[in-house]
Amino acid sequence: MKIGQVLRKNSVKMIMRAREEDRLTIKRNTVLFMGN
Repeated sequence: MKIGQVLRKNSVKMIMRAREEDRLTIKRNTVLFMGN
């Protein structure tokens, strides 16, 4: 395997994880905002 492919796979995983975390934080913020 080439190093570039490994880095790309890792970055994709990181991006996916970050997106999931962003979705959770956005949901949490919306709940807090709606609560107020």
